[in-house]
Amino acid sequence: MFFKISLFLICYCKPSLWTEAEVYTAITDLVALLPTLERTIEDLEYYIETEEKSPDTLTTQLNLYKKEKELASKDYSEYLENPVNAYILIKRLTSDLEYITQNIQNVTNDSTIKLRHEDLIYPTKEDLIGSAIALSRLQNTYALNVTKLAKGRLTDASFGYSMTVNDCFKLGQILYVHNKFRHALEWFLEALKKFKKENETQEVSETEILNYFSYALYYVDDAKAVFKSTKQILDIDKKYAIEIEDYISTIINIEMLEESPSTEDSSDELDEDSEEYQRYFRKEQFVYEALCRGEIELPTEVTKKLKCSYLTHTHPFLKLAPIKTEQLYIEPDVFVFYNVISDEEIEHLKIISKQKLKRSELAGYTDFTNDTVSKYRISKTAWLYDSSSPVVARLSRRSAYLTGLSTATAEPLQIVNYGLGGHFSPHFDFFLKDSVPELPKMKQYGNRIATIIFYMSDVSQGGATVFTELGLSVFPEKNSALVWTNLHPSGEGDISTRHAACPVLRGSKWISNKWFHQVGQEFIRPCNLEHQLENVKRNIFMPQPKTSDEYHRQFIIDWFTKNGLEKCMYA
Repeated sequence: MFFKISLFLICYCKPSLWTEAEVYTAITDLVALLPTLERTIEDLEYYIETEEKSPDTLTTQLNLYKKEKELASKDYSEYLENPVNAYILIKRLTSDLEYITQNIQNVTNDSTIKLRHEDLIYPTKEDLIGSAIALSRLQNTYALNVTKLAKGRLTDASFGYSMTVNDCFKLGQILYVHNKFRHALEWFLEALKKFKKENETQEVSETEILNYFSYALYYVDDAKAVFKSTKQILDIDKKYAIEIEDYISTIINIEMLEESPSTEDSSDELDEDSEEYQRYFRKEQFVYEALCRGEIELPTEVTKKLKCSYLTHTHPFLKLAPIKTEQLYIEPDVFVFYNVISDEEIEHLKIISKQKLKRSELAGYTDFTNDTVSKYRISKTAWLYDSSSPVVARLSRRSAYLTGLSTATAEPLQIVNYGLGGHFSPHFDFFLKDSVPELPKMKQYGNRIATIIFYMSDVSQGGATVFTELGLSVFPEKNSALVWTNLHPSGEGDISTRHAACPVLRGSKWISNKWFHQVGQEFIRPCNLEHQLENVKRNIFMPQPKTSDEYHRQFIIDWFTKNGLEKCMYA
């Protein structure tokens, strides 16, 4: 139990004295918000008890905070691993907290009162935006039903309370500002449905919801069709229909809101100007999401050649302790090794890395560990050198046993914890010839010849590693390791190894990565007589769509037979 403090001792200090932290990019960081939630409840209870003129809205808000505390107290890990709960918790401690503070200040006329403490951690506006966009990403990837999400349900299982009108409206508002109009429309619609059913006083008016709904409706491609179905869903009477149509007419005839763009942004991954570039990546995004849902499987031409075995030949020690191995693909070679990292080693790595975790970045131009933050990757990472711990050094040696490669020029071990909807968009692990300036360390050590991923946790739902050119999905299994080669024998990059980390739908995904470089492998993995080029695609057998949707099936077939990785993108 945290020390109880009266409202009148609450933080009259400067805002910089309390801690604001980016928490949405790693599930492990969300735990620090639970003491903040508890202290906020205590403060609100004290204020309502001592202040005669406390508005009724504060009691309503207090009950919402208590609901979250009750749910979290049952099983805080399970509570935080549900992205709907995480979004609500972050909202309670950002925009809701501001609303409550404003209500108190309106009653007391004391502008210095703030429900914040310097010894606690508070989420930021970026966390609120990030958690909302994460829910949008999960909607896209896993085709989630908004009505179920608003009830705290990801699938058939439920571990959360229903969202309020304002929870839905705020989510739609954020998505609207970030150009995700279709998803914004769904959340505004959900807010309107709840508004018509609930009798409680709301923070937002029905007129305001209708206003935003109309703007979002205006920006979708088939606005008339969407509005027609909306009228049926909401059973909107003539009065509301006229209001919405009037709103849209007004929008057409006035200057657009400053933050309102003219086109829908269906993905936060497309930054390039080229239409061809964007068209290709939209196609790839579709296949990537199908793989994340497990809707594509390898053809029999591939699976009939795959084998399971015990690894014994890469090191003498393995004669005594062979490792169970499953072959997942041939050319490029992809393997999974089972029971290769213990629970004790995993916990040790988590403990020593937690203080070092920072927002995940993309490899920079000067150093493999000196990078740039990117929205393509939502997670936090820490780099551990062999000198950090005997466990880290032991895992490096084990990586060498599994791959048969030298660690002399390998990178440090990278520990990763994924956040809300945590993902890593399709990418290559090797460095493309013409995409970046030559890296000093790449010149010294050569390109990344192989990748190993140790899975340090099971993931309840989502979080697969998928190969968009192969049609291969690998779902995390704790204690196992996934290994593949990134380069052709010629040393050129193998573009068929393009892969991605699917969004974590539910759970906390921990992995550790290690990359091996070319220098030091000359006699271990020598070149062959054939010279393969980086921009030449392998002949890949056609993966099989598992979806019953005919349009989706044809799209997937077209991707693997006609489109795939277009040479013009990387030539």
